[in-house]
Amino acid sequence: VPEKEREASTIFTSAFEYLDANDGPALGPRSELWARASWARLLRRTDRVREAEVQERLIMYVLRSAHYHVSYSFTTLAIGLSLTLWSCLLPN
Repeated sequence: VPEKEREASTIFTSAFEYLDANDGPALGPRSELWARASWARLLRRTDRVREAEVQERLIMYVLRSAHYHVSYSFTTLAIGLSLTLWSCLLPN
């Protein structure tokens, strides 16, 4: 539904502009990664590929950063995010 996609995009944009401007994930890092992956999927679905790629690069940077210790739950998160991002590339 195009109206809902526009509304969701507006909400994602304003939420992440706020988070980025205030230098901190109020959501918690894992929730932020899931939200950014969902946003990237929405951006791709609405043909905003360049914007989606920015979010995907940010997600990959965070996943590769030294701030996180590899654990079962984090590995599960990384796999889930990877599947979410790759599903963006599959035809509907």
